[in-house]
Amino acid sequence: MDKVLFIAATACYLVSLAASLLLSFFYRKINTTGLIVWATVHILMLLLFFFSGGLKTSISNPTPANYFLLSFFCTGIVMAGVVLRKSFPLIAKIYSGAFLSSALLFFFNPSMVIGIITAGNPNAISPHKYNLYENVYLMEQQNGFNFNNNSPVFKITKEFGVFHKTLTRNIILPDFPVKIESTKLNTESGIRLIVHFRDSITPQTLDTLIPFGAGDASQEITRKIRP
Repeated sequence: MDKVLFIAATACYLVSLAASLLLSFFYRKINTTGLIVWATVHILMLLLFFFSGGLKTSISNPTPANYFLLSFFCTGIVMAGVVLRKSFPLIAKIYSGAFLSSALLFFFNPSMVIGIITAGNPNAISPHKYNLYENVYLMEQQNGFNFNNNSPVFKITKEFGVFHKTLTRNIILPDFPVKIESTKLNTESGIRLIVHFRDSITPQTLDTLIPFGAGDASQEITRKIRP
């Protein structure tokens, strides 16, 4: 995910929640005219989102559409603090409550909320995950070593139910794999990976050995074998 978009989305969302809470205490001072103007801006942000690309937006290469959608959600959250306290039809209260209910989801799964408010997709920033063998997985790092680079960064984890142990991290691949073949070493000190992906229209294969327990050292995979 683009770093600027991530910071902007997180900051705007949290500020909007705080503003909504504050306005819920001073709702009597908000007149109807001001609320109508705010609601108009709220709807306008949604229209601009659809006119500027809509659901085709990407969180890796954001466009104005991402920020229009973010503005739509944030204005909805701020407005909810007033709508829920004033005498409005039930449908308006349900609509506003839907925005505030995202706060509960944010507490348990912030990445899902950020995906919704920036791209309209709850799985937009879900990490890519590949099973290597048994309960060992190659998983994309969301806060990787190569955060500002287009190359994806991965870690290898061993899962135990809801818990997991990181075996190694900061594995930089040229692109997201299409297929992965793995061989566990007898000593369990590492793993051999044969990674298949597509470079433009030409299939590419990487054959490399990944040691475990490499700490935070970056491991950039560069050895290529053309099939």
